[in-house]
Amino acid sequence: MSFEIIAIDELLKRLDKYNHKELHVHHTWKPVKNSYNGKNGLELQESMKNYHVNVNKWSDIGQHVTLLPDGKFVTGRAFDLTPASIYGFNTNAFACEMLGNFDKKGTGEENNLGYDKFEGIQKESMLQLARYFHQKNRYIRFHRENSKKTCPGTSIDKDIFMQEVNMMATDWYQKAVDFVLYFQNATGITADGKAGTATLAKLDVLIDRSKKLTAVEKALQ
Repeated sequence: MSFEIIAIDELLKRLDKYNHKELHVHHTWKPVKNSYNGKNGLELQESMKNYHVNVNKWSDIGQHVTLLPDGKFVTGRAFDLTPASIYGFNTNAFACEMLGNFDKKGTGEENNLGYDKFEGIQKESMLQLARYFHQKNRYIRFHRENSKKTCPGTSIDKDIFMQEVNMMATDWYQKAVDFVLYFQNATGITADGKAGTATLAKLDVLIDRSKKLTAVEKALQ
């Protein structure tokens, strides 16, 4: 089975064909974010498969998908197969590895490849995936809940993570997304509903202009 790179919308569409009972959240630890150059997602997935098969002696790559730093997913083990994910909880689970090491420096095992922040579009895609399962009343399980490992990273607090998942389902969150889409369309930015670098930069310019205009208005009064 060959790997594919897909966006979150396509992943959720494919998941509709299955009935997984819970979502397992992991980080790869190695490779880290800097291992990804924007083009080698398939190669990194293949290297993980080789390790899982040749070193761990598993039948296939352990996870169903790997979440890249750019918010896209690389498919892995077939979605209808049991993952090699969390001992005792694998049956009918869906396993996602996030590419990166999200431990805080000084916690967990020392990682000579570096430490990453859980942020940006990668975090957004993970929260959307978790929200999909949460809305179906499926459990979101961090690896460390049933393991001595720190996975998916000591920098990710599960309570805060679940709060953010819950916020995504609120009306105000959708209104915020709608505003970002409107602003992006009005200013010629690629419309994706996410407040990325380009969007925030243009918004900062408008806020700065607004402050200057307000100062001028006050001076003229």
